[in-house]
Amino acid sequence: MLLLTGQLDRLASPSELKALAAAFPNPARVEVLPDVGHTVAIEAPEPWRARVLDFLA
Repeated sequence: MLLLTGQLDRLASPSELKALAAAFPNPARVEVLPDVGHTVAIEAPEPWRARVLDFLA
């Protein structure tokens, strides 16, 4: 599982996503994009897409 969040996300903070990832039997991968808020795919579409494609490869 891939969990993406923005460094500036106030709805799902990086620390909350890291805790969520650790709760899975196989810990999820957490990626934090700098200078991005909650709408990662809208605010940083290129880095978001690159991380998703890398994860799916």
